[in-house]
Parts: sequence; C-alpha cells; structure tokens
Amino acid sequence: MAKIAVAELVPGMIVKYDIEDRNGRVLLNQGAVIESHHLRILKMWGVYEVDITSNEAVTLKQGENAGENSNYDSAAEQVNSRFSRSNTSHPCVSQLYKIALSKAMESSLSNLNDIIPDFSQHEDYDLSSGSNEFLTLEDLINEDDKLPVLPDIFSKLMEVLENPRSNALDIAKIIEKDQSLCAATLKLVNSSFYGFSKKIDNIYNSVVILGTKQLGMLALGLSVVKIFNEVESQYLNIKKMWQHSLGVGICSKIIARMADCQDYNKIFVAGMIHDIGKLVILKKIPLKTALIIKEVWEKDLFVLEAEEKYLGFTHCQAGEKFCTKFKMPDIFADIARNHHNPQNSQFPLQCSVVHLAEVIVNAVEIGSSGEKLVLPLNEYCWEILSLSSNAIPVIVKQLQVEMQTSLEFLS
Repeated sequence: MAKIAVAELVPGMIVKYDIEDRNGRVLLNQGAVIESHHLRILKMWGVYEVDITSNEAVTLKQGENAGENSNYDSAAEQVNSRFSRSNTSHPCVSQLYKIALSKAMESSLSNLNDIIPDFSQHEDYDLSSGSNEFLTLEDLINEDDKLPVLPDIFSKLMEVLENPRSNALDIAKIIEKDQSLCAATLKLVNSSFYGFSKKIDNIYNSVVILGTKQLGMLALGLSVVKIFNEVESQYLNIKKMWQHSLGVGICSKIIARMADCQDYNKIFVAGMIHDIGKLVILKKIPLKTALIIKEVWEKDLFVLEAEEKYLGFTHCQAGEKFCTKFKMPDIFADIARNHHNPQNSQFPLQCSVVHLAEVIVNAVEIGSSGEKLVLPLNEYCWEILSLSSNAIPVIVKQLQVEMQTSLEFLS
C-alpha cells in the first residue's frame, strides 16, 4: 500500500509500519488504530505521510466530501480549465489539483477583474505591430532612468544575513535607519499574532523576539516590495504581482528546508525576485505588457509564449540582465533566467526549489503573476528534489500560515 498524506487520514485507519519523527522517535506503533488526537500529534511532529493497511476510508471520505458540496460541478469546471495544460496524472500535480478543487468549492470563482487588464481605451491597439519602442533586450536594460530601483537596504540586509557572525543588534541597526521598516516591525511584534500584554517599542527587542533570521527575511521581503510599489500601472494589479512573488519566496524557503537545501536566505530572495524581469518590462512598455497578459487570458497561452511571440525575448532573460547589471549574486541572475527550466541552471537544486514553489503558488492562486493556466511541472525539478507528493499539502498549509504573518508585516 502506498503512503498517504496525513491530511487524508481518518480515525479508524490502521498503521502498517511504525511511524517515526525525523529523529527516529516512534510516535505510533505498527498496528495502532488512528484516533483523532493522533492526527494532531503527527502534524505537530512534522510527519506528512504514513503507511496504512487500507485506503478504503480515504476513498469513502473523498467521495462524501464531493457529494456534500453543491458547488462541485462548477468548481471542477473551473479547476479543469486552469489545469488543462498540466499533467494531472503526475503525483505532485494531482495533489495540487485536489487542493485547488477544494479551494474552488469553498469559495466563489476567481475575481478575474483584478487580473485581466482594462483595455476599453485601447481597443484598436495592434499587439503584433512594431510599435514596441524597445526592439531588443539590450535596449530594455540600458536606460537606467527607466529601470526599477533596488533599495540600498536590500544589499545591506543581504550582507548581514550572509555573515555568520551577525546578530540581532546588526539587524536592528539597519532596520532603525528605515522608517517604513521600523513601523512594520513594531506593528508586527505588537500584533495579536504574538499576543504580548505589554507594548514593545524597541527595535532591538523586536528583533530578539521575532528572531534575527525570520525578521531579516521579512525585511528583505519588504525591500523587494518597494521595487514593486515603484512601478505604476493602470492596466495590471501590482499588489497581486508582489503577493505572488512573496508567496514564491516563502514557499521556496519551506521547500528548501524539506529538501535539505542550504542557503535559505538566498533561496527566499531568489523566489521573491524570480519575476523581476516582468517589472522591468512592465515599467518600460506598460501598455504592450498588459496587452500580452490580455492575449494570455484570451488564447490560453503561458506568459513566456506570448512574450517570445510579441517581444522576441522573455521576462526570464530580462530578469537575468537586471540582476547582472546591479551586480547581484550570480544565483539570483541564474534563477531569474532558468526558473522555468531548472535543468539549464548552474544551481539546479536551488533553481528547482524556486520552480516548484512557483508552480505551487500559481496552482493555489496566491496573488497573480499574470498567468491564467497552472504552470507545468518540470520533471527534472521533481526528480532532483526527491520529495514525496504527500509533502505538497504540508507545504501549502505552512505557506498559507506564513503568508498571513508576512502580509500583516508588509501591508
């Protein structure tokens, strides 16, 4: 019998083999009958899949859930459309499909008005014309005054977080020099999420309470959000774009830990800026970028396909050029270029982490990168990460929890 996800366990199932935590501690013995409190224990100790003697109860549970929800047909139609170019027979994609279907049944259909651009004033614009003033990728990158600006605090935070000798005081000194970051830090530490009875009004104490690495990554996230906020667009929802990027950053960090991939900070940032090329293109040619997204939604294309067709280059190439121009670490430029094709990366494991994160965030609809369809999963990525498909529900659940905290910090 194959392993099944803890999220799909129901009381009454029988454990086929001993269930151990990561340190080898036995949590449930072979032959034990699963009870409700066992489900909480398994989740608490980070167990995300187990062997059971039969999966009949799972099948029954899934069938009952589908029958109970009157929205099943419309939800299934919506999700089938979004996954139309994905391999839903793949174990990982199958898990994402189930999660997306469950989400669709619980909520109304996606509000596409937040994603699809408004072209009421530009109906006669010809997307295929030569009206694009930037004819080459080099033209796109060369004019500094029209590029998004990387905040000074970004490089300072990266330097401190990468230094093993850095401490809470080092982080606090950087945060104190940025008013918006100070306000966000104090807002988070005094929020109901932490529940302190006494107000915290000191940045150093805030860093100690929240944790140097945790707050450092949130601060990096805020510095990246500043790049998005600098780009104005009357056609696209910028907030949805940075929520997508934040989701990919957080999800990348979660996957990296599961896959025993080091450099959590760099992978988090790489996930945050994987689509930086889209901002570069959007800032310089906003109307044509928006028209490309419109084409994506009307013709069921992927953004990469539409960019190659109408621009002659992609946001992946633009992102690599941007990172190189501003002398960012090589891993950022590489992942910006290869996150759709990690087999071409010089950092294949890290790039695969970001690729899977983007597929997950896209599938569960956190923010929007402009895509209508769920991105296809790269087989190489799945093989190199060596994760179980039953890890997917755990990743999604943790992603949702961390997104809630992060959005409270960044909003």
